[in-house]
Amino acid sequence: MKREALREQTNLRNPSLNQEQEPQSLLMASHSCCLPEQQVQSPDPSKLDLIISSGGAAAVLGGTGSLAACELAGLSKFRRIGGVSGGSIVAILSAAGLPASQLLRMTLESSFSAHLKPEHGSMFWVRKLLGCSLKRELAPEHIRQDQVNSRHGLYGTDTLGHFVEQKVAEGLCKDGSCNSQAASSALWPDSFWTMATTKTGAQVVFDADGVHHIDLDGTRTVLSASAASTGTAIRASCTIPGVLACISYKGIWLYDGALSRDGICPVGLQIRNFGATASNIIACRIGEDLHRPVSGRLHSLARKVWKVDPEFHWGPETEGVIECRPQIDHVHTLKFKLSEDEKWLAILLGFEATLSQLALHGILQGARQDKARSLLRCLGFWRDCIPSPLGARQTLAERAECCFREHGLF
Repeated sequence: MKREALREQTNLRNPSLNQEQEPQSLLMASHSCCLPEQQVQSPDPSKLDLIISSGGAAAVLGGTGSLAACELAGLSKFRRIGGVSGGSIVAILSAAGLPASQLLRMTLESSFSAHLKPEHGSMFWVRKLLGCSLKRELAPEHIRQDQVNSRHGLYGTDTLGHFVEQKVAEGLCKDGSCNSQAASSALWPDSFWTMATTKTGAQVVFDADGVHHIDLDGTRTVLSASAASTGTAIRASCTIPGVLACISYKGIWLYDGALSRDGICPVGLQIRNFGATASNIIACRIGEDLHRPVSGRLHSLARKVWKVDPEFHWGPETEGVIECRPQIDHVHTLKFKLSEDEKWLAILLGFEATLSQLALHGILQGARQDKARSLLRCLGFWRDCIPSPLGARQTLAERAECCFREHGLF
């Protein structure tokens, strides 16, 4: 009754907010403070791997929420932690030792668009468009071979690479011994990996042991016996063809890691390449842009143009994987300017989806589970009163920050 009365009062203050217009994915159901009981055998925490999928800004925010949930459950280190595209950014920062509280503050305070710089002026694109007939421009075989369409993008990622290298250095060298740019670029977290894709559909895997080219038939070629710079690896994995300019490594042009045969959440690569067991993999699967109007069409076109794989799998599809699937519908891959409310909602969706799976698999237990329930109750009672439009008064951000601070996560 109190909840209904509170909702009626909110609707009076906000006439545009009614039951039909209210967002359908505002965190979880009203009973979300009740975490599920353990139903499967609990894995060994020391053998757990974490993968964060692609999804642009949604992957960064949802992945940050997922990492906060893991830290609350006592998982501060993983046997292996990796990701592709947007998910690789928060994965590498966590692998470098940055705590969830710092990641939260960083993602909330950072302007995603500030790390992307226009690659070319408007006249560059006008000349290129006028230089090709419409029929030729839309022909997949032409796009596949054209250097402008396949390699250039609206934005360059140099700034993003420098940002990642700086933050990784901060995490790995807390004593301040790695301040120079040369030293920063040479650092690589031992447990981290990421992956990019070539035009032939091969996977280029970056990890602490070096860089490996894995062809479609499984043939492996060592491109480098030592780790690449973290900035280079992240930039390669984050490329969105036509949007973010791709980069070349050892003479090979590299593209978005989400375009490989293992899909946006490459559990298959984790199992084949790093010897992981499916039941020990926590997979945070965020990117679902195939079903979204703009970014979904770009992603589908990219796969047709590059012919990465005849069958596109969204992954993870291996039975037994601990799969967290936050439904972040309000942030798509190409949305870089976000309000604090929009950021917090994406973080909380990743946070709650991961908490639920960790409780289900017996990883979240005891006092930590009680703390999680307390935090969810703190977040839950006002859930039906989120203002519309989202971010109009930053009510969500203020309350979420308060709850996380009270529980030592911010």
